[in-house]
Amino acid sequence: LARALKRQGELVAVMCECAREVKADRDTRPKKQEKLRQRLATRRGALDLRHFPAPIMLPLAPDLNAIGLSPDDASIFKSAMMPLGLTFKLEGGGKYDVIFKDGDDLRQDQLVVQMI
Repeated sequence: LARALKRQGELVAVMCECAREVKADRDTRPKKQEKLRQRLATRRGALDLRHFPAPIMLPLAPDLNAIGLSPDDASIFKSAMMPLGLTFKLEGGGKYDVIFKDGDDLRQDQLVVQMI
């Protein structure tokens, strides 16, 4: 279990780094989205986000094991904090969509409130 939590932490840290890079970029949203897709398609340190070396339990859905991210499906929501729309590829097929936001509480985000 400790190993699984460590791997989750590493994944979240890399996703936070990508979110910060996107937020700091001064380009238009479509250009930021393209850069995000390029970042997700490029190896980040020891972690290849497209294909994880071993499945990772999703932090909010531990019954699901992700085997990678789908860079082509990544998006950026229209919001001041620019949350990322990410799609995980699951072990055994299938996909799982998440909203990832660094540094803020999603429960207080107006976009999320509107979607619920």
